[in-house]
Order: sequence, then C-alpha cells, then structure tokens
Amino acid sequence: VNNIPALTAMMADIGLPVINNYVLKAQDEANELLRELHLPLMVRALHPNQTNTRQIVERLDDFEDAINLAKTQSVTQEVIISRAINGLKEVSIEILRDVRGNKMQIGASEDMDPIGIHTADSLSVSPILTIQDQLIGRMRDYAFRIADMLQLKGVMHVQFAVDDDTHTIY
Repeated sequence: VNNIPALTAMMADIGLPVINNYVLKAQDEANELLRELHLPLMVRALHPNQTNTRQIVERLDDFEDAINLAKTQSVTQEVIISRAINGLKEVSIEILRDVRGNKMQIGASEDMDPIGIHTADSLSVSPILTIQDQLIGRMRDYAFRIADMLQLKGVMHVQFAVDDDTHTIY
C-alpha cells in the first residue's frame, strides 16, 4: 500500500531533505497545524478514492474548504497537509542498483517549467542544463541512499524539487 507519510519519515531518518507531511482527521487538528506552517500549502486525501486530490491553498479563506473536500475524497477520511512546492524546479534522476548494491546513474532530466505546470504543458530536457554539477551530485547521492534504504534491485526514478535561489533540494 502507498504510504507517503511513512516513506517521508524513513527518508528523513536517513538524513534526506524532505518536505514533512502531516496526516489529520479533524478540522481542529488542521487549524492547529496551520499556526505552525506557512502558506501556500498542499492539501490532499490520504488513501484517495479517486485520482488527483491535490489542492493548493494560498489563502486562509480556502483552507477549511480544502480540508473538507480532501476528507470526502479519502477512504479513511484522512488528509495529508504539506508545504506546497509550486514554483520550484523539478529534476528527475534515474539510477540502477544491482543485487550486490552497486549503483549508477543512468539518466537525468529537468523540467524547464516550474512545478505546478501541468505535465502535458511542460517541457523536459535531458541532459540537465541549468543546475550546477554539485547539486546534481547531491541529488544522485540522495537517490543512491533511497535505493539502499529500500534495498532496491533494478531501476528507480526519483523526482526532486530544487529552489534555484537557495539551492535547497527536496
């Protein structure tokens, strides 16, 4: 079963820079969390009963409606809230890990449009053109660490969000 909060926690435990996910059931829990987080936020259903339940909340006035809608889209009436990453650059790294744990990067690409642009309207290029080699190396290392954590045997595609201004990777 797809468990985003558990995967995020596992990645944080091995020191990877992740965006925290918060799983909630009640509006008052969401309101309490809102005091700690900054807009924009992404709200989506946990265990969704349909595809594409993501909503970006940019105004406080829209927060409660987003929570209620996501709850109706969830089989368990649970909602995931996290920081929205729209506007950051999306970079994909493809790696291969064999049964002995040997790893190699087999591909990489970057979207020329910021995160938040629909995939059908986006342009992706390979090789990566606008990201420093040092950042690409960090993303490759993170992808290798994820493959080891999962004890992967085969090909893995990892997507990263990169803040061009601060060089922060998620």
